[in-house]
Amino acid sequence: MDEKCRKIKESITEYVYNELQGELKSEFEAHLNSCPECRQEAEQQKQILSAYQSMKVDFSEDVWLVQRQNIIKKLEAGKKGILQTIFSNMLVRRLSYAMIVMIFIGISTFAYVRHMLIEKEIVKNLDMYQNMDVIEQLDILEHIADNGDNS
Repeated sequence: MDEKCRKIKESITEYVYNELQGELKSEFEAHLNSCPECRQEAEQQKQILSAYQSMKVDFSEDVWLVQRQNIIKKLEAGKKGILQTIFSNMLVRRLSYAMIVMIFIGISTFAYVRHMLIEKEIVKNLDMYQNMDVIEQLDILEHIADNGDNS
């Protein structure tokens, strides 16, 4: 099956229902005249449509009663579906609240860890400054000692 036949077969239903118009319909009919396989498929679908349109179905009252009961059951099941929808929406809300709490805990943890790291850095810098003070005092004492020896 070539590309043209595949495109034609995709449009056979529209052709059978007389939904193709203008140039598309002309191209379609030209292809049907040249391709026996596509023409046969179109004819089969026309026969099926014709048979379907000529069918007359007359159901007894019992059949209609059963159908009405089935429709009522489906409608009642749909009402249960609404409750399930509301429940699922509550579930979504609960999950949203849980996500908000998790984000809050995450941010709080991050802030605490950041605070602890900053505090550790401050203590480290303070120790360094104290060590610098001790070194300066030692330098001063060493300088005094050196000056005292020179006198």
